[in-house]
Formats: sequence, C-alpha cells, structure tokens
Amino acid sequence: EKEDSVDMLKSPEAAMIKNVGRFFLQVGYNEFFAEGLSAYTGAQYIPTDKPRKKLDTSINFVDEIGYA
Repeated sequence: EKEDSVDMLKSPEAAMIKNVGRFFLQVGYNEFFAEGLSAYTGAQYIPTDKPRKKLDTSINFVDEIGYA
C-alpha cells in the first residue's frame, strides 16, 4: 500500500514507482535513494540428494531504463 511505502522510507517518493518489480533502496537517512529491479520466478523447488554444480558464464546487459 502507498501508506506502507511512505512510512517505511519517510518520503512521499516511496510510493511513486509505476513499473512492476521496481523498488527504492534507501542509502543513509534521506540522503540517497537508488532505484532497483527485483524479480520472482515462482519456480517450484524440487530438492535432490545429488547437488549439481553448474557455472553460469552468461552476461546480461541492461540499459539505463532497465531493459535487457
């Protein structure tokens, strides 16, 4: 809710994000707000007895608007 966001950061800008998955990270006390992007895949967790090691060597570029 808007009130929860404002209460958390003590700033009215906290509830102004329009894009899905975006958040404000407060650095210091009302000194700097960094906007970030988060995601949730919703994938099902399937535990196994044998762990698999897989090295991720991919590189993803994101532009200044946040699009890959």
